[in-house]
Amino acid sequence: MNRVVLLALTLSLAWPAATRADDLPDISELVRELRAIKVERRLEAAATLGSLGPLAAPAVRGLVSALSDPSYAVQVEALIALEHIGPSARGAVPALILILKDDKSRLHGGVIDVLGGIGPDARDAVPQLIEFLEGDDRGLATSTALALLRVLPTKSTERQKAVSVLVRALKSDSAQNRSAAVAGLGRAGPLALPALVKLVAAHATDAESAWQAAAALEGMGRHADEAVPVLTAALASRNENVVIHAAGALGAIGSAAAPAVEPLDNLLAAGNASVRTHVASALGDIGAPAKGAVGSLIRALQDADDAVRREAAQSLGKIGPAAQDAIPNLLTALSDEKSSVTLHAAWALGRIGEAAVPKLIETLSDSNRQHAVVVVLGDIGPPAKAAVEPLVKLLSDEKTSNETSREITLTFARIGPDAKAAIPVLLAILGDEESRLRAGAAWALAKIGATQAGELLIKALPNQDDAELQIVAPMALLLLNRERDALIRIVMPRVVVLLGHKSAAVRHEAAATLAQLGPKAALAVPDLAAGLEDSDPAIRSDFLAVLAAIGPDSVEALPGILKSLFDPVYSVRYSASYAIGRIGRAAQAAIPLLEKNLQERDEILQMTSAWALVHIDRRRAGLAAQCVGPLTLALELPDPRVRSEAAQALGLLGPSAASAVPALKRIADDPDEGVRKSVADALEKIEE
Repeated sequence: MNRVVLLALTLSLAWPAATRADDLPDISELVRELRAIKVERRLEAAATLGSLGPLAAPAVRGLVSALSDPSYAVQVEALIALEHIGPSARGAVPALILILKDDKSRLHGGVIDVLGGIGPDARDAVPQLIEFLEGDDRGLATSTALALLRVLPTKSTERQKAVSVLVRALKSDSAQNRSAAVAGLGRAGPLALPALVKLVAAHATDAESAWQAAAALEGMGRHADEAVPVLTAALASRNENVVIHAAGALGAIGSAAAPAVEPLDNLLAAGNASVRTHVASALGDIGAPAKGAVGSLIRALQDADDAVRREAAQSLGKIGPAAQDAIPNLLTALSDEKSSVTLHAAWALGRIGEAAVPKLIETLSDSNRQHAVVVVLGDIGPPAKAAVEPLVKLLSDEKTSNETSREITLTFARIGPDAKAAIPVLLAILGDEESRLRAGAAWALAKIGATQAGELLIKALPNQDDAELQIVAPMALLLLNRERDALIRIVMPRVVVLLGHKSAAVRHEAAATLAQLGPKAALAVPDLAAGLEDSDPAIRSDFLAVLAAIGPDSVEALPGILKSLFDPVYSVRYSASYAIGRIGRAAQAAIPLLEKNLQERDEILQMTSAWALVHIDRRRAGLAAQCVGPLTLALELPDPRVRSEAAQALGLLGPSAASAVPALKRIADDPDEGVRKSVADALEKIEE
């Protein structure tokens, strides 16, 4: 929004972090404050409503009235609040149209942004928006183009006018306009492709516009696959920015950019370190189809620049099992002088997976790399089962360091039931009251499913001398006794307490343990709700996953979950959407927030928001128009659980999801049995 800096602007832009979900202001009182005599009180009320975002939907009428406030500052702050409310501010559209018709108003820029935030429900304002799109003010024209792309239907002919304005804005003297145009064109999809392709193709004569067009294509991601030839040609540009952004766009397109692998491969041996770094990253993002570049990436592991080595290692991991020729070199990289390279090499070996296990087992004899190898075997998990016996031998060796021995027990835990051969040595460790490895052994036994460890774990509960075992034993008992309700009632409070432990690793494992209990973990809801304020986003996601597993009984945590829908970390927002969907009809308050997230650029957020909306109220008017598109896209994702959930949600929509039938039929023979069943059920419900 083009606006002046106001007293409370910082507060409103910080939403929702500045708002405690369990202590929301009284909205009706804030609406009354909008009519206060003192301008400072009116300004503060508008700013506070803005900080609430969609939760302030009941205040829309009051905010509309504030658009006529004698104070310009209050007017602008009211617009900010309406923009943050998003689609739920649809009732403000008539008043906003009147402001656009007023030639003397200073609020045009803000109104345009609000209409864009409202989205399709602002379609009555399209005629007025078109006037600004074709007007002389280039800044307003750019803002209008961005708004129209959010308001107009996908097949509207007027969208092309908006795209043309954004393309022109790439040549604007204003950096703000250029940046906005790049972002807008990235969201415009296929409609913007011809113009962007043309700009990239002209990189030799207009490099500035070319690299910005490439950046827009990068934002478009896999939907820009038609641009692969021109982006590939742009890799030969003499302009570094063009090369970097062309490589970035090819990486964002993913596997469909396979024809660019050879030119990217050639660049790994040329150019400066920055180009080599971005090229290495792009090859990894293309994934398995980039296996032809494995040789060059192997050589890049010896690059003088540590950033290049790091990206090369990561890319080999992203290529996955097809990069198994790199295993010896990645093992060598475990000794790199830069820890970032070492970490990425270890991660890559884990991603290559089972093919790396034989060489990893051989390397266990190297004391310098032994600990790192054990960690990698743990990352590989069950496919590393061939390493169990060598690891048992290493654990039994008195020369093995305590640190490595502890890591071995954790690796057994990650391998899980296939590590049964380790049970005898682990039981011996757990029964040895002098051993410092008891906690690791207890955890491994629980993950392996060794029910014979139960008596030893119960015996360990009162032992106050081993702090680590005091943490692990209750969780291990829960994992081994998920069907014993009496024992769960006794032990679970001790696990719930661990949700507030100072160690993030402990909080994570406590949450993962409770998630295994599903609805039986309802006792933990208050503590999980409090934990949604955790400073670690991974923990916030973990706690949301538990609330999702608990389901409808998590409704007590709804205020905190609603706040999480606008967490600065997208993975947390995905988890919050899923938790809300699992709560179901009792989460009606989430509807306006989910509608706002449906308009975000992030496709996964759109998909999870659509999924949640369907599970809250599948019969709500207009739901199919909002949700079928994102859910249809979710059918293409690699995770079979996601495909299955998306198909089920489409089935819940019934005949109104008819446009998804072709996409469902394309995956009717999915390799995953669960997906096939979900698709069959969905088609039956849609086509009935």
